[in-house]
Amino acid sequence: MSKRMRWLFLGLAFLVTLSCGAPNTLPPVTPAPATPVKATATPPEKPAVEATPVVEKSPAPATPTLDERQIRQNLFRATVQIIALVKEGGRFQPLWTGSGSILTPDGLILTNAHVASDPDPQYRPDALGVAITVRSDDAPELRYLAEIRAIDYDLDLALIQIVSDLSGNPVDPRQLGLTYVPLGDSDALELGDLLHILGYPGIGGETITFTEGVVSGFTREPGVEGRAYIKTDATIAGGNSGGLAANLNGEIIGVPTQVGYGGAERFADCRYLADTNGDGYINENDNCIPVGGFINAIRPVNLAKSLIEAVQSGAAVVPTPEPARPKPKTSGKASFSNIVFAPAVDENDRPTMAVTQLPSGATELYACWEYSGMADNLSWEARWYLDGVYQEDVSWPPAAWEGGESGSWWVSVSNEEGLIEGIYRLELLVEGKKLAEGSIKVGGAGTPAVTPGEGLMIRGYVINASTQRGIEGALYIVLVPGVSVADWNGEEDQVYTYAQTDINGYFELPYALERNQSYSIIVWAEGYRPVIGDDIWIGDEPSPYDVEVALQRE
Repeated sequence: MSKRMRWLFLGLAFLVTLSCGAPNTLPPVTPAPATPVKATATPPEKPAVEATPVVEKSPAPATPTLDERQIRQNLFRATVQIIALVKEGGRFQPLWTGSGSILTPDGLILTNAHVASDPDPQYRPDALGVAITVRSDDAPELRYLAEIRAIDYDLDLALIQIVSDLSGNPVDPRQLGLTYVPLGDSDALELGDLLHILGYPGIGGETITFTEGVVSGFTREPGVEGRAYIKTDATIAGGNSGGLAANLNGEIIGVPTQVGYGGAERFADCRYLADTNGDGYINENDNCIPVGGFINAIRPVNLAKSLIEAVQSGAAVVPTPEPARPKPKTSGKASFSNIVFAPAVDENDRPTMAVTQLPSGATELYACWEYSGMADNLSWEARWYLDGVYQEDVSWPPAAWEGGESGSWWVSVSNEEGLIEGIYRLELLVEGKKLAEGSIKVGGAGTPAVTPGEGLMIRGYVINASTQRGIEGALYIVLVPGVSVADWNGEEDQVYTYAQTDINGYFELPYALERNQSYSIIVWAEGYRPVIGDDIWIGDEPSPYDVEVALQRE
């Protein structure tokens, strides 16, 4: 178990002790025997820019000079918050927020394509609001509406232009006189160069947020000439997308585009931890917040210069952009769920047993899951991490799906000399969106194997009682027989088994519960009242046993 999870258990035990008014029994559930899914497919076989020398920098003075402060003030005034708006009942309501950089005094703004629009026409905003910051300790003021002038979904870059005030009255761009940031040369960057990052991440509150870091490296991408991403250790959180990455001269050198280590379409581990859109709920509609010190990625500004030149010359105006790569039609919403780790698979491509730990010396690790709502040619990806570090050699890069609409699938990691010990984490994505993830420990003494037919396997969903939507990151904890909820002090050795829900609120306990035995169970998610129950009797219920637990907001 990770250090973070141990601390979470300790905190949860404390919260459960303090909680009052929570029900002392689990809500009744109706068991629904699972319909076996026949595997339909097994995984197929896996399918220099010259830099300008960097002048050596002298150590920064303890007190910033006036020029340095002026540069930073210029940067934050040139960084705007972009709010995607939808009209409801004659009034604008926010859909999502992001950041952008003013490139010209007449209101031309560079941002991410995913901030300005959505490839799916059904999810495009009715308008784009532009909020300006005058003082760094004040929230940005929503002043203008903007329109898209050019967009590139492949590069995730867009240019928008301020066109009117909030009432729709046209503005004279020549009279705006906005603070802007000059273009820099992203090809002149080298390792160790200092970067300033500005934007409006949800985790930073309402005011503009400034972070800094160094250039950690560069990555390539098929179809992109030169540097595809600038890697940096600077903190970039949800809401920073589309914002400003600048050099020490106050020039824009890139657009914070991804929360990730900088590889093509790879994102860091992040969670929905804060109500960043202000709707009173913490869910997938909020900005995803990184939970560790990850390497993040910036789109180099040089990739945007052709778009900028085209717009300024009057060409390539795209008022209603269409996606560059239309998505294949699916029979329903794509879903990956029920990740099970196993030492092997049988002739039907099903796990021989489910385990939560493999012993030292194990040579193979399989991850099996179920899927539905898929369609051939959808882009999918499987990312393996070892102790938080991305493992490119064993991961499956983005590729066209070939497994049909529904069934079961697996990927594996192997090493004839024994797998490297540590925590292995698998992330599964479809069309760039993470649908499921799971972790397993390799090393030490192996945990007892549990075959699906033994005991009572519990799986199901944890949902928001008000919205009926799944809650990601909720915990379903079963305590060791004889330990009541009141007795639990948060220690790991008092936990019989537990599971954490995926992005859809789905979970499956890795261990079967013994028949003719009583257990205490806790279901909890951050911001919700826990559901607790003691002496839950496990009898002859059919296995697997499907449950649905609804949590109320605190």
